[in-house]
Amino acid sequence: MKVLGIACSSRIGGNTEILVKEVLKSATEGGVETELVLVAEKKH
Repeated sequence: MKVLGIACSSRIGGNTEILVKEVLKSATEGGVETELVLVAEKKH
């Protein structure tokens, strides 16, 4: 199984990103593969 976290906030390093990273960290500790996508880092 793989968990995908998507942070859609325009602020890099903001609260949304921090919260998504914490959720993914818990999933990783449980043996699940994770991936984080930060929309703020994508080019328009």
